[in-house]
Amino acid sequence: MSDTSIYMDMHAHIIPGVDDGSQSIEESIEMMRQAYQENIRVIIATPHFGLRNPDYDREKAERILDDLRRIASEMFPDLHLFMGNELYYSYGILESLLEGKAKTLAGTKYVLVEFSPDTDYSEIRKAVNEFTWNGYWPIIAHAERCSSLTDHLEAVRTLVDKGAYIQVNCRSFLDGGSGAKRKRFGRNNGFYLEQRQDWSMKLLNAGLVHFIASDCHSSGMRKPIYQTAVDTIIMQGGEKELLKITKTNILGLIRNERI
Repeated sequence: MSDTSIYMDMHAHIIPGVDDGSQSIEESIEMMRQAYQENIRVIIATPHFGLRNPDYDREKAERILDDLRRIASEMFPDLHLFMGNELYYSYGILESLLEGKAKTLAGTKYVLVEFSPDTDYSEIRKAVNEFTWNGYWPIIAHAERCSSLTDHLEAVRTLVDKGAYIQVNCRSFLDGGSGAKRKRFGRNNGFYLEQRQDWSMKLLNAGLVHFIASDCHSSGMRKPIYQTAVDTIIMQGGEKELLKITKTNILGLIRNERI
């Protein structure tokens, strides 16, 4: 991989005041600056949609994203922002998507779908079928956090064979521990994220990671990272998969082509 590579972050909570991500325009500007330093040049904003964020206001989010675009055009002229959502899978979420209340990624057929970490495998498989039957291409958000998939490569492979794509958070490649480590994130103290570098690398080396993304929520503990993860993946011997993940698959997404 070239040191001058540029990247697209397709999972980012950078729109202020619409979910548990950025809380101010000033913080969003700092997040854009941090993303730029990580060689990110395209960001798809993915505010939470669904039960985790019942008060989400789509029009407000789109209006603020336009403000961020104007700011970016002055401060970071080659940084481009697009709209999407991170859909929390639950009853009625597909209908919200079909009705246009929820957004696909940058107007494509790709949809970013989040599952509760303890969701049963059968429920994830059912969801993948529902989205694909309705013409969407589901990307499982931070799949490394799904306990029913952890250490089950063939289960993940089955989902991929059924039409799912796998996204792993960049930060999950940075934890050097061999076991699951519970780390508290977020502005409240309500949840933990599992980060396992060994499991994330197993997924990657098996060819089962289609996208990596920052899943940034702030300019602090969960700031945008990407180049940092790429460098770590290379040091861990995963360079072979990176061209597909950071170039080929991203181009397919932007062009609305199946990868």
